[in-house]
Amino acid sequence: MRRVLAGSVTPQATLSSYYRQRIWLGKAFAIHPDKERQYGRVFVMGKVAHQHFNKRPAVAKSSNRAFHHGWLGLASLGFSTKRHYEAQWVRGMGSTEHIPYGSKVNLTGGYQLGEFVGRPYLRLDIAQGGGIGPLGHLYGGMNLGGFLHKKAVEQGVVKFHLSYFTPLLGVGNQWLRHFVTLDYLAGHNMFTGELIGSSAEGKVALQDPFPGGTQRWQLGLESVLFTPLRLAGCQVAALGFVEAVRLQDGQGKVQQRSFCRVLGVGIRCTHPRFAFGALQAKVGYHPITRAVGLSVSGLLAWQPGAFCMEEPDVILFQ
Repeated sequence: MRRVLAGSVTPQATLSSYYRQRIWLGKAFAIHPDKERQYGRVFVMGKVAHQHFNKRPAVAKSSNRAFHHGWLGLASLGFSTKRHYEAQWVRGMGSTEHIPYGSKVNLTGGYQLGEFVGRPYLRLDIAQGGGIGPLGHLYGGMNLGGFLHKKAVEQGVVKFHLSYFTPLLGVGNQWLRHFVTLDYLAGHNMFTGELIGSSAEGKVALQDPFPGGTQRWQLGLESVLFTPLRLAGCQVAALGFVEAVRLQDGQGKVQQRSFCRVLGVGIRCTHPRFAFGALQAKVGYHPITRAVGLSVSGLLAWQPGAFCMEEPDVILFQ
């Protein structure tokens, strides 16, 4: 494995190999599975995970802690409600879509038995989402978690996500919908080298032209124009998008030279024979790295994962 460690000046790659083992179990208990009411349930879960490195750099109690051997045990107790409503022209192109809505509260606690130190862990997850009448659809989620060590929070992570899409707006014989996302990620009392980059795909990448940070704001705007155009049996929509990012260190210092992470256009198409939903292609310019990128992917239907029972885990700082 080639792991990226971000130092105070330049990220460095370190070769390592490891194996991980984990097992988790969960059980959900329905409260009132009445079709006329929200589906409510209580769920309990437990997990045990083990990590061992076969190859790693030299380690000590206070250095290279990402490469320590260790065990992790977690247990979760949560409550959620979940239903869906039907809509069209959101991700798909005219077909009926099931948009999930509901709420979720989940508390996770456990203990990490490390190679040098043992630490308890505590995490809270809250999510709420649904239609807001004629104004569209709004979803918000928050995750708080961290280890406790020497009467202080260690490797504390705060995540916040907000997403919204407008009602369908008529433009002649076409339809327009806008999408907005806002994400915040912050780390508190992180280990040396635990930094994030300008992209949410992972930790600091070697191509980042500036050092990583400990706080990141991301704002995404996308407009999709659903047209009556058909090509080779595919219905086509056009889209434009922009993503802005603000990356800063613990003292609030901003290292980046541009707040625009990507600006671009794309197309989306569906076909009755597509088994993966919609096919989407985007071309974007990245001012931070001064590069042009192309991405092609399938756009799946909405998933109600935010309101479902999930594997207990620590919050990833990425």
